[in-house]
Formats: sequence, C-alpha cells, structure tokens
Amino acid sequence: LQPFEQKEFVQYFMPYREVGVVKNATKEAVVNIELLEKTAEIKLYVTAPYTKLKVALFENDKEIFSEVISSSPEAPYLRTVVLNDTIVEAQLKLIITDLDTNKELVSYQKDEEIEHEIPSPAQPAKKPEEIENNEQLFLTGLHLEQYRHATYVATDYYNEALRRDPKDVRSNNAMGVWYLRRGQFVKAEGYFKKAIATLTQRNPNPYDGEPYHNLGWALKMQDKNEEAYGAFFKSVWNDAWQHAGYLNLARIACIKKDFEEALNLIDSALVKNYHSHTARHAKVFILRKLGKKNEALNLISESLNIDPFNFGCLFESYFLFTASGEIVKAQSSLEELKKLSRNWVHNFIEYAFDYAHAGLFEDASALLKLQLQDCDEPYPMVYYYLGWFESKLGNHQQALEYFKTASSLSSDFCFPNRIEDVPVLQKAMALNTRDAKAPYYIGNFWYDKRQYEDAINCWEKSIQIDDSLATVHRNLSLAYYNRLKDPINALSSLEKAFMLDKKDARVLMELDQLYKRLNTPHKQRLTLLEEHIALVESRDDLYLECITLYNQLGDYEKSKALLATYRFHPWEGGEGKAIGQFLICHLELAKKSIKENDYAEALTLLDAAENYPSNLGEGKLYGVQENDILYLKGI
Repeated sequence: LQPFEQKEFVQYFMPYREVGVVKNATKEAVVNIELLEKTAEIKLYVTAPYTKLKVALFENDKEIFSEVISSSPEAPYLRTVVLNDTIVEAQLKLIITDLDTNKELVSYQKDEEIEHEIPSPAQPAKKPEEIENNEQLFLTGLHLEQYRHATYVATDYYNEALRRDPKDVRSNNAMGVWYLRRGQFVKAEGYFKKAIATLTQRNPNPYDGEPYHNLGWALKMQDKNEEAYGAFFKSVWNDAWQHAGYLNLARIACIKKDFEEALNLIDSALVKNYHSHTARHAKVFILRKLGKKNEALNLISESLNIDPFNFGCLFESYFLFTASGEIVKAQSSLEELKKLSRNWVHNFIEYAFDYAHAGLFEDASALLKLQLQDCDEPYPMVYYYLGWFESKLGNHQQALEYFKTASSLSSDFCFPNRIEDVPVLQKAMALNTRDAKAPYYIGNFWYDKRQYEDAINCWEKSIQIDDSLATVHRNLSLAYYNRLKDPINALSSLEKAFMLDKKDARVLMELDQLYKRLNTPHKQRLTLLEEHIALVESRDDLYLECITLYNQLGDYEKSKALLATYRFHPWEGGEGKAIGQFLICHLELAKKSIKENDYAEALTLLDAAENYPSNLGEGKLYGVQENDILYLKGI
C-alpha cells in the first residue's frame, strides 16, 4: 500500500472493507465485483507489477467479457461491464490470470445463499452423576478444561467416570495430565499406568501413544530417566507422538552422554516435524557435542532462514564462534540474540530448560548468565535455576550460594508457573533451610494449581522461617477463609499482613472486606479507613466503601462532599455502585430538607439526583425508574 496516497487508498478500498464486500484475496491480489443495476463493477488491486494479466468474466462457464491488461500497486484496475437483464449474481465468475506464467492469480464467484436452521443455544453441563455414560463424562470434562469454566470443575467428571469404571483409559489419562500440569508427578504416574494397563491388555503396542508419552514426562520429572526412556519409546509406536517422543528420547540419550544415539533419535524427530524449533536446536547442540562444527553451523544457518527467532540456534552460534576464537562473529550472534529476544528473562529460561532436559546444565547456566549481564533487577527464579543446575552437577556448595542469592532478591512480580519450578524450589528448600521465599513461591504455585493443602503447608512453613513477609500472611488469610472456612485465623493473618506493610492499599481493601463479612461495626471500619485516608484515595473501591460507611452512619453531607471531589473510573463489577451512593445521600438529604420545610433546597437536591455528574464515571441508562425522586418532588 506504500505507493498510494492516503486519500487514494480510502477511495479504492475503505468503502468495500467497511461494508464487508472484499471477496477474495491472495498474497498477490485483491479482487472485488459488485452488481449495480445492469452493470458489473470489477476492481483489482495487485501487490506487484504485472505486465500481462487477463481479466475474464464468465456466466455459467461462458465468457462474456475479457481483457488483457497491465497493473501495478500504483495503478489499480477498475472496469464497468454492461450485462444483460437475465444474469443472476451467483452465475458470474471472475478469473484473473497471469499470462506470463499461465497461473491463475485470483478468482471469485458468489456462493449461493442457503437458508440454515438457527443453531440451538448452548446448554449447561449436567451434574456428573446425571450424565448417562463415560463417553459424555470425559468429553464434558475435556470441554471444561479447554474453556476454563469458572464454576464447573473438569475433574468432577473424570472422577465420576473412574468411579463407574476405574480402568477407563481416557479419564485415567486426563486425570494424569491434570496432575502432571500441576507438578504432582507421583500422582500423575499412577493414573497413566492405569490407562496403559487397560490399553495393553490385549495388545502390547496400543494404537494411542499419549498415555505412554505422558508417563515418560511424569517419570522424567522424577529423574527416573531409564523408565522414562522406555515409556517414550513405546509412545513412538503411534505416529502422532513420534516427534515429541523421539525428541525426549534424544534428550535422555544426551543425559547418558550417548550423543551418536541422540543424533539418530533427533533426526527421527525432525522427520516428523521438520520445522520444529526445539528439535533443530537440539540437533545443533548434539552436533556441537560430537565436534561437528561445520554441520552445526550449516544447520543453524538453515534454521535461521526458516525462522530468525530461533533463539536457541542464535545462542549456539555464539557458543561455536566463541569456542573457535571468532570473537567478532560471536559478539554479533550475541547482540542479535539479545535484540530479538529483548533480553526478556522468560525467553532465556525456556531455552535454558531445553538444555537442562538434555542434562546439559553447564550450557543452561551459561545462557542464563548471559541474560544477567544486562539485567538491572534480576528475576529471583534465575538464581534458583542456577542453583538447581549446580546441584544436578554435584556442586552443592555453589548451589547453596545461588539459592541464598535468590532468597535475598525482591519477590515483587515473581510468580513461578512452570512444572519445572517444582523440583527446583523443592531442592532450594532442602539445601537452604533458612529460605522463607522458596516455600512462599511454591505455595503460590500450588494454590494456583488448586493444590490447596500443599499451598497452606508451604506458606505456614515460610512464616515459621520468617514472619515478616506481608504477602505470605495475606495469602494464608485468603486460604484460611476460602478453603478451610476458618475466619478467625483468616482475620489474624490479614491483620498481620497489613501491620507489616501499611502502604499496601490492596491488603487494606481486603481487610475491610473481611471485617464487613464478619459484621464488624461500621464505626470501627470507618475509623480504620480514616486513619489511612491516602491509601483509601488511591483505590476507587476503597474510597467508595468509605462513602458507603458515611451513608450507613447517616453522615450524608460528608458522603455528598466526598462524591463531589473524586473522579471514579469504570471497573468490572462496580457498575452502579457510585451512582447508588450518590442517590442515597441526595435523597436522604432531600427528605431531611422536606422535614425542615426547606422545600427549595429539597428540589435542588432532587434535581441533582436526576442528573449524574461526569466524575462518577457512569451515565444514566435509558428508561431508568425514578419513582422515588418524582414522589419526593411531588411532596
């Protein structure tokens, strides 16, 4: 579109996109045809110059118009063709052909309009015990997982299927995957083995390799590499799992230092997925380990031509050039890696674990240390990973030093979420028993994954080590109240959290809400908010809660004054709340004026109640009922 002036682009293309009649497009051209009375308007835009294009219009395979033209992005083609009276739009077909290559560039024919029945509305899922068979129980659970339903739980349906048939293959596999994704590798292993026992009852090589592949991961995450190797090998009997299976087999071969076998296995993975970033990266480092530098560099070049964002290959080129003393080339690769990856820590972590899964912990460490070079505020998990890599290499003293460094860093914005984080943090807790942050982090992971008992245990362990972390007390409060139904401990923990950090407006808001749920007197709640008015003013919900308390205590003038001096912002769940308090204080003040015979003031207040000020962040809906306002006006 660069050759076009803006007005020309709008003239030729915007009207058609607005009404949705751009009909057909390829990388080479956009074409449109519109019927207007007895004419057809043909419009063609090409993305490169063409010297010999044939524009042909057909009616029921009979050519009724054709023309050979040249066209370019600067010169769109527009033509009006006169038609006879009997032509039906669905019978017209437009074909644009490049005569130099005899290639059809683009074509269009309107589809016949077909009346379809309106689909039935979506139906809510039945309760698990009401579903008629295991097939539907599994499919319902799968649907709920895919769409992350807020109130239905997929495992209720899988467990009901297993209650009816404990040997059900798909539900056992689904439960195993559910636990695997939540870092519960031992529990996951049991479910996968049950699924495999049923699958292999009559055939040792089942048609579906997924349970074997998943079992391989559950075992590998427990460092049971020999067993995992066997599981992955069984999975590749099934075509769908050959890429992932052979990739993980190659990784385990690397762990065993059998790089010749690893090369054969990674080649098998690439046969099934030629463009795989991960497999290409793995093949490069396997070639490097075998001393095949030129082959590795050729593969890097080929891989970066396919996708220049293969960060693993960029790092490998830095590795290879550095090892051979080609410093300028090495520095160029490193700069390109940091530029394309934005030196974003999570990009480096993902590739570091590609090395770690292959047992190449020194390489994984080297990659993470490169990210730290240009990092002002290190991400705590990077040092936990470095410590874990050293522990896997048997360097426990160095691992401990990394773990201590990790525990000293700020926990702001650190939220571990990878399944690999589970063994990393567990190792940190084992080696550095004075680290309060590792159990805090893994507790966050467990709570996010609905492993509530494990989460509470970890948070309680954290405050036993160091009870000065405010967020740990805050998290425990939510867990006590929502999961253990223990309001006493919940209140104690949240009060402790706010006492530790009186600058946290969110904790003040949550503390006030907990007081509200526990029927704490309004005056006591208001006193707390007045003591921390700067925090109250930093949050719309807290400020509105303060106004609500003044209204509930009958101080309507104070509410009115606070509402007049604050600008609210719309937020989900806050619809109508500021308006509601605005109406309460105005109506109550109007009633007071009526009692005092100050009718003019009452009318002024009622007129104001009918017109919401803009600072409330919400307008009046059409047709809103105002009977109370009108009644008081009538009085």
